[in-house]
Amino acid sequence: MKKLIQRLQPFGEKAAQVQHALETATQRAAELRESVAVATGTFQQLRGDVEKSVQGLRADTEEQLVQTLRDVQEAVPVLRQAGFELRGVDIELGLNRRLLIHLERGEDVQAAFLRQLIAENLSHRTIHGLLTALLEAGELAEKIHLGDLQYCELILGIGVSTSARLCWRSTRSESEFLASAAATRSSLLAPPCPPQPPVWESELPPSHKAAISKPGACPRRGLDPSPAPTRRSPPRPQLHTPHP
Repeated sequence: MKKLIQRLQPFGEKAAQVQHALETATQRAAELRESVAVATGTFQQLRGDVEKSVQGLRADTEEQLVQTLRDVQEAVPVLRQAGFELRGVDIELGLNRRLLIHLERGEDVQAAFLRQLIAENLSHRTIHGLLTALLEAGELAEKIHLGDLQYCELILGIGVSTSARLCWRSTRSESEFLASAAATRSSLLAPPCPPQPPVWESELPPSHKAAISKPGACPRRGLDPSPAPTRRSPPRPQLHTPHP
């Protein structure tokens, strides 16, 4: 009975270890679910802030669109202070006419300085809306990490309906990308090495003959450790002379 208990004791210890591992995994899974829920809630809140910030830029009539376009042109110096450059304006025609303002991110500007610029331009509706959108979009971008991609552009849609599009792009330059693509293409298109023709055993040097004749033996130093495949010479025909 004592021997049986001693044999069963390791199984009990292993069962306790498995139980502890399962409890730890369950607790870790619960922590991960909680962290994902918090991240999702933060993202939704920041997204709502960005959408709310561009609602003040709404333009229902053509006159408002034209005035907004003029205000955007006048806001270029302030946008540069905020770390952004005006890179383009698209005008969409149709039932839902609107402007697409392309703002490229340059230098990193502190949020406190952006808030100061917003306070200084309270009386300018369009400039105030643009700066508020930049601030809220920057806070959202800080919560999103996409590896080598960086937040580099903000596209604002102004019209009957407003929108904000945050853009991430690769940090690699075009020359680095082309060099990497060329190296990959050359490695894929490299021609295979031609096969070596077989060599008759009679054509091999004596050292290689000795290595072939002894199984497991290695050639001497200075010779090719992996000689080309060999074929043995065909046997010579033997002539039989009749006995008298």
